[in-house]
Amino acid sequence: MKNSKWLLNIATLLVVLHLPTGTLTFDYFKLCLQWPPTIKKANYHLPEPMNFTIHGLWPHNFSTFAMLPCKAQAAYTPVTGDLFGRLEISWPDITNGIEQDFWKREWDSHGGCSETTYDQMAFLTLAANLNDKHNILSSLLAANLARHTSAKLQDFESAIKYHTTKLPDLACIWDNKLWMLWEVRICYDSSTLEIIDCPTNLQYGRNCAARSGSFLVSLLHNLFWTMLLVESIFHLKVTLDLEVEFVGVIILVSVANPSFLLVDELLVCYRHATHAHDVLCSLTFGEIMYIGIV
Repeated sequence: MKNSKWLLNIATLLVVLHLPTGTLTFDYFKLCLQWPPTIKKANYHLPEPMNFTIHGLWPHNFSTFAMLPCKAQAAYTPVTGDLFGRLEISWPDITNGIEQDFWKREWDSHGGCSETTYDQMAFLTLAANLNDKHNILSSLLAANLARHTSAKLQDFESAIKYHTTKLPDLACIWDNKLWMLWEVRICYDSSTLEIIDCPTNLQYGRNCAARSGSFLVSLLHNLFWTMLLVESIFHLKVTLDLEVEFVGVIILVSVANPSFLLVDELLVCYRHATHAHDVLCSLTFGEIMYIGIV
């Protein structure tokens, strides 16, 4: 009898181990939004979005800290059309600038657990739709967190929760003597897609902040206020005359940080913006100044 029970347990284990990934159950999605200036990029001349961008949509459950093994069964199909244009803005590859590879990695690694409900295109669209529900940067700006050199972790949590109504998960990266905000993660029920509190016992952010005395360096440095001023004056969301905008950036940054005005990098910035036929100059310049100041 004991041997038969032992064999039954082994057989059950083998069945579980060989279940298709898409049949794994999970409790919630974690939408991970990264802050580009914190990330060390392989190519610092890539344009740096001055907003939170999607890192991934990761299935989780309430019983474990680790992400679930969610390897997708279906092969990745390159994104095209309207969805490509949408993801290029909200889900860019800010490290290498190869969006299709980035989206493929995220689908291959995390798409399997929900694959029976969301195929690849639906999965990527879901991440974009969830991202559109909240403007994290506006929440932090409204709480005046950008005006401080550092702020408590609870200040960031409260500012985001005020707008989302639920507790986020914050992740940070140690940079010399300071913790830098890396990601804001928002949790959604897997069935209803309603936003929920991220489990407090499974958070990266609380751990890294605790090791730095519960303080987290502000994600927004003084230069960002210069960029906001430029945006408000020149309306960067609209394609403008790049030479006029470029002069405005130089003047404003010269006043704010005259010792960090790097002419060579400015020229690189201007050439990049001109080549892209879009208003990207201030974003690239913000990245350069971030490296120079911080």
